[in-house]
Amino acid sequence: MKMSMDRGEIIIYQTPDGATNLDVRLADETIWLTQAQIAELFGTKRPAITKHLTNIFYDAELEECSVCSILEHTAKDRKTYQTKFYNLDAILSVGYRVNSKNATKFRIWANKILKEYIVRGYVINQRAKVDQLEDLKQTVIMNFTLRPFRDSDLSSLVKYANNYNIAKFLTNQFPHPYTDEDGRKFISSVANNDPINVFAIEINGEAAGAIGIFPQSDIHEKNAETGYWLAEPFWGNGITTRAIVETVEYGFRTFDVTRIYARPFSNNPASHRVLEKAGFTCEARLKNAIYKNGVYFDELIYAIRRSDNG
Repeated sequence: MKMSMDRGEIIIYQTPDGATNLDVRLADETIWLTQAQIAELFGTKRPAITKHLTNIFYDAELEECSVCSILEHTAKDRKTYQTKFYNLDAILSVGYRVNSKNATKFRIWANKILKEYIVRGYVINQRAKVDQLEDLKQTVIMNFTLRPFRDSDLSSLVKYANNYNIAKFLTNQFPHPYTDEDGRKFISSVANNDPINVFAIEINGEAAGAIGIFPQSDIHEKNAETGYWLAEPFWGNGITTRAIVETVEYGFRTFDVTRIYARPFSNNPASHRVLEKAGFTCEARLKNAIYKNGVYFDELIYAIRRSDNG
């Protein structure tokens, strides 16, 4: 049984004895369960799962940043909550510690489901190649340019920046709603920087996002922070990853820094993945360090060093 989800699909897993049924989330070519679901799967209590996960991360068996995502979850009361989900690597690591027999059975089932999931996605892509080859090319290899902002970008900047789905993952310096006046102030503040450290991400002749590199001062003078956003219509095309790679290369070439870092929200796994693809490593997770729209989130710190960048 499957149901469409905002992120991936739900598949029902039933234990061989039929005693347990779990709604298993599929997304990003892996499987995700909450701590409560992991406890149910392996016939134990949630505190035991919490303890084992804590030990797994403490022993550096797995990196929490890589196996845990905070996603929206609709509970039985029909309210939506921010909930921690753990991927298949974490699930099996816990499973082999508490119930290796069930863990082995779940691994066999999960690998079968994931193979079908990935193959189905491949078939869909192949059909798209036949039906809409030009559209697919545009989607898979979408060209973009990094360049300084200019006054003529105002219209496209406001059009794309005025989006709650972007603002909710950024600091409050990025306003929502995003007005013409906000756009004018922003362009005025970055257009004449020397050297340029904030770039428009131009797609199809429009400013469809921004990315910047911000050298720090005082005892942190060898560090620079990077921040970025991309217009929602262009998500999922690999643009952000490539823009980060170009910006990192520019940053190390232009500024006297040895480390470039980013601070994504814990509930933004897409940003975690693009940073990892760009060569960043998760260095820290700061508990409840972010307070946005009345909700606390963890702050993750990802970084790349000049030596890593070659």
